[in-house]
Amino acid sequence: THLEREEAPVAANRNSDFTQGVEGDGEPSSIIYVDNLPFATSNQDLIDLFGTIDTVSKAEVKYNEVGRAAGAGVVEYVNEPSAAAAIESLNGYNYGGRDLKVTYAKRP
Repeated sequence: THLEREEAPVAANRNSDFTQGVEGDGEPSSIIYVDNLPFATSNQDLIDLFGTIDTVSKAEVKYNEVGRAAGAGVVEYVNEPSAAAAIESLNGYNYGGRDLKVTYAKRP
């Protein structure tokens, strides 16, 4: 029944290869790391926000070990100048009541 389906355990969210182990404060590249995001932020929210700078190739929210939003995300632009512009424009930007920390991504 409908009720039984709702009670089934929901699969925990997992980091993809794109977000797994990624941190901030990396070397300049086309990929940025966004920290201090509201926990309700979705992948689409990242695309909408960072798409105000330039076209976003990919954007994903990071999850912690129990599958909850980690308050961070990884955003990829087509080129490094767009990533630089995003850092310049959105680092310190108040989004959902939180001041974002936007730096270049550091891949594992």
